[in-house]
Amino acid sequence: MRIVMAILLLLSSELVALAGPLDDANSAYEKGEFSSARHLYDQLALQGDRTAQFRLGVLYEEGKGVPKDGREAIRWYSVASAQGSPEAAYNLGRLYHDGRGIPQNHVRARRWYLVAARRDETRAAVNLGVMDASGEGGPRDYRKAIEWFLFAAQRGDDRAKINLGTMWFNGQGVPRDLVRAHMWYNLAAAHGDPDAIQERASVARLMSASQIARAQQMASDRQGTFP
Repeated sequence: MRIVMAILLLLSSELVALAGPLDDANSAYEKGEFSSARHLYDQLALQGDRTAQFRLGVLYEEGKGVPKDGREAIRWYSVASAQGSPEAAYNLGRLYHDGRGIPQNHVRARRWYLVAARRDETRAAVNLGVMDASGEGGPRDYRKAIEWFLFAAQRGDDRAKINLGTMWFNGQGVPRDLVRAHMWYNLAAAHGDPDAIQERASVARLMSASQIARAQQMASDRQGTFP
């Protein structure tokens, strides 16, 4: 059983501030016309549009329409984060966490994940839990990890639910409990997550029929609490 780390790069959920020009920029990006997209995002970013600032960070991080430049990506993510973008704060944390194009720095990664998590960015909360569980950037703390996973799970994050199942399965920060492990895997599997389905099947092989029935009932009872 393993802790699942969230490393997704989300490009589409920022609120649209200047619909027309931003739509044109996004359309150019989707068509692979990255130089045109960068030019349009540049204009909007200078007007203070945080979505455009965030997207410029993505372009520099991925080297699309511009030379790949981790520090320039950080600059634009920082500008967008200063305007309240949870995605930009998350991406800053991820860049420092992975050491992608910049020196790895777990202290800074944790700092930016905290900013993003306080803005309800569940991927950041999951990664904070992973860092606490593995002792990255500080002492290992399974209880804190569980708190972060619960925070994200309550907001519907399936990776957090899988990680909670793993914590219960391994007895990390909690007594080992196959029923609760199965319950958490079941909650994530309800959304079709393949990792959750696989982990649920693995733990079920170690359980009795009555234990599985109890786990399924617990998952059913929690469906309204954990989306």
